[in-house]
Amino acid sequence: MKRFVCIDIEMSEINGKNRRNVHGMRHEVIQIGAVMLDENYNQISSFSTFVKPTFSTINQTIEDLTGITNEMVENADDFITAFDKYCYWLGNEDVTTFCWSDSDYNQLWNEVNLKAQHRTDLLDVLKTFVNLQKTFGDLLNAPKAISLESAVKLSNGKFEGQKHTALSDAYNTAKILHKICCSKSLKPHFEPLYLSAKPEVELFSKRRKQSLVMILIIKHHSPRL
Repeated sequence: MKRFVCIDIEMSEINGKNRRNVHGMRHEVIQIGAVMLDENYNQISSFSTFVKPTFSTINQTIEDLTGITNEMVENADDFITAFDKYCYWLGNEDVTTFCWSDSDYNQLWNEVNLKAQHRTDLLDVLKTFVNLQKTFGDLLNAPKAISLESAVKLSNGKFEGQKHTALSDAYNTAKILHKICCSKSLKPHFEPLYLSAKPEVELFSKRRKQSLVMILIIKHHSPRL
């Protein structure tokens, strides 16, 4: 049975020192939110979880923007566990996944490659992603990218929930998807990001992967003070 999923993530910033250990990746996922729609684009389920970052902490800028604090993610699942739970929530249905811009797709692709490159099943999930922001902009012949908040207004809707929280952003993305797909006058085109977008980080050299494994082992076995 066909299902449509709108996903959003929030991220923390990796500082310069740790960035050297992650091949230039600048962010880590700290929250995943998603909304599932049925074949008629009506909401039937939702998913939300915090994620504990490995190489970063939440600075004041990110806290002010998202409302997420270090205390809120301290006891959360690590990224791979959280993403595994998200994939379990997806089930075995035929899913097309929508995100607002390609930045979330790139981040997830890069983070899976960084922390679980052997997990091809997780990469396969990312191959279902579509950039709804681009689709929406193409329908309007917009000269530049349209923010999620502006897209909601242009769809004659009102943004619901707290901005820059994953589940609220996913929910409002779903509202736009429902609007454009249920309109008889619009014919949206959905192209999988996997066929066009190239994430900044894809492969790591053997030395970098070995260094990363050692870092993760040390972090996992270090005693808490």
